[in-house]
Amino acid sequence: MTAKPMQAEEKKEVRPPKKSSFKKVVKLLKLLFVILLILVVSAFFLIPKFVSSQTAHKIISKHLSESVDGKIIFGNLSMSWLNGIEITDINFSDNSSQISAQIKEVKINPDYRSIISGKLSFAAKIALEKAIYDGLDFGQTQINAQFENKILNVSPFSTAFEGGQLNFAGQVNFANQPAVLKITKPIQIMQNIKIDDETTDRFLAYINPIFANAVNVSGILNFNCKKLTLPLSQGYENQIEAIGTISIEQIQLQTSGLLNQILSLAGIDMQGQYITIHPTKFVLHNGFLSYEDMQMDIGNNPVNFRGTIGLDKSLDMIVILPYTSAGRTARIGQETIGERISLPLKGTIDKPELDLDKLLEKQLNQLLKKEIDKQVEKYIEEQIEGQIGEILSDAIDELFK
Repeated sequence: MTAKPMQAEEKKEVRPPKKSSFKKVVKLLKLLFVILLILVVSAFFLIPKFVSSQTAHKIISKHLSESVDGKIIFGNLSMSWLNGIEITDINFSDNSSQISAQIKEVKINPDYRSIISGKLSFAAKIALEKAIYDGLDFGQTQINAQFENKILNVSPFSTAFEGGQLNFAGQVNFANQPAVLKITKPIQIMQNIKIDDETTDRFLAYINPIFANAVNVSGILNFNCKKLTLPLSQGYENQIEAIGTISIEQIQLQTSGLLNQILSLAGIDMQGQYITIHPTKFVLHNGFLSYEDMQMDIGNNPVNFRGTIGLDKSLDMIVILPYTSAGRTARIGQETIGERISLPLKGTIDKPELDLDKLLEKQLNQLLKKEIDKQVEKYIEEQIEGQIGEILSDAIDELFK
């Protein structure tokens, strides 16, 4: 009878122990890890699928349009982790109707490791079909760019532009406020570009005031740039900096108030003649464009400009006319006898005028100088005659003593 309790105790001792709470936690964590892994893998494939969907198409299109102050429509958007992002058939127009672009294709290859580390980096290719900026037409080209550390580097490219060729290479620094576009080495930005009334009114009037209010303008422009710094936000115009050389050949124009004044004073007949602007070095700094000597050949007559033109349309310039104080006319390739007349410009870019009061003042001063010279010469002659007479008289008296 006493053996039974001992058997019960033995059976109780051999029962398997219960699992600890620690092991339950480990199993739960493993399960969560598997779930997270499944979610990450799913997201890896589901994100490109969503980006390529019509829903994402509408969301992205709306967001882009709101971001760039205009309207963007594109035909197709697709994304894959291997091939990156591809957008095709893009049409853009800004709200001011000054800028429009047709882009056949944009390919973006992001560096996903940089995104994870919080530093966005990607390479991009843009196949541009056509673009219009302020009435200027840009032709077909491909633009390659690399974005890293908030700097967008644009590889050298060329495109048809206003009958000639536009060349560019540079970078945009988005770390600056505002973002700044600049070239990284000297480049001939414009090559054999045809100018017209549109380019003349918007740009060339700030190069030389004879282009102010000119109509029926034509010519061939070349622009070499040594330095260019261009803020990409409005309100920072005075921070634009440029150093370069500009020249324009075969210029013809019908009306220009300042040019008509120059022609009238110099007695030049413009009929059937071309104007040539020799290569001129200029500097744009702190809102003012300046150069030391811009020679403009009007037919066979040189007219020279020097001074400063402000982006605020102010003028501080001197015009050297093609005729001299002696009444002679300067000719190209010939030695000029006498000093050419120079006059200041007054007014603004919108209405430049030669300061004719200064011309009258110069002429009066020249007449006065001539009269003074004449009187001095007469006085000297009289003094010399008097002295010679006295000397002769004294000599005769001395001879007959």
